[in-house]
Amino acid sequence: MKLYLAPQLGDGSDLNPYRSALNDLIDIEAGDWFDERDNPARHVSICNVHASAATHNNIALDGRAVLLTPIDILDQATLQTVLDAPFSSWPVAFRTAAQDGLEANGVSVAWVTGTNNLRDVIRYLLRGFVFAQMADWDGSARNLQLIGFLQGNLTATVGSLTAQQRNAAKNWMTSKGLDSGWITNANTVRQVIHYVMENLGWGQIPFAKEKF
Repeated sequence: MKLYLAPQLGDGSDLNPYRSALNDLIDIEAGDWFDERDNPARHVSICNVHASAATHNNIALDGRAVLLTPIDILDQATLQTVLDAPFSSWPVAFRTAAQDGLEANGVSVAWVTGTNNLRDVIRYLLRGFVFAQMADWDGSARNLQLIGFLQGNLTATVGSLTAQQRNAAKNWMTSKGLDSGWITNANTVRQVIHYVMENLGWGQIPFAKEKF
């Protein structure tokens, strides 16, 4: 078992629905399978892949997925050990590739320090995915302007986005009981998303038979 952040293919139509790129790389007939949770703003998904060493090698060679676990995980106890070990305890090459891949896909890791563990990182990622899912469907319609805000480059300033996108983010935050009065045009998309990640009451998010 390994965890990956993988891009989604397709355009969302009935004929070409969004789907993980890993569908093209696993061997179902050989017993490979995965479950996933998607980010409809960024069109990426976190995937818990149960597959052979050959399949994991093919995923690595393909190069599109970001590896989120530093070793092959044989059971749930090992997954818990990996998740709870300090992020700084893993090889630098793994940490650098994971952090770069996460940032490239809109998941901030600027907050990560040597005392954080991989569970913290996955929890943050999952919160961002739930945020995007809430924007994608609030029970009545897609909040397209909020989705546009979430698609913004993390380093982009709020002022560089459209007024509709800025207002959508502020209005959504207010509707959830969060303060948006501190946001100025000089703040970054990263700062606004991080505030939501840290201050909304998320509860525990299940994934890969764990709670995050």
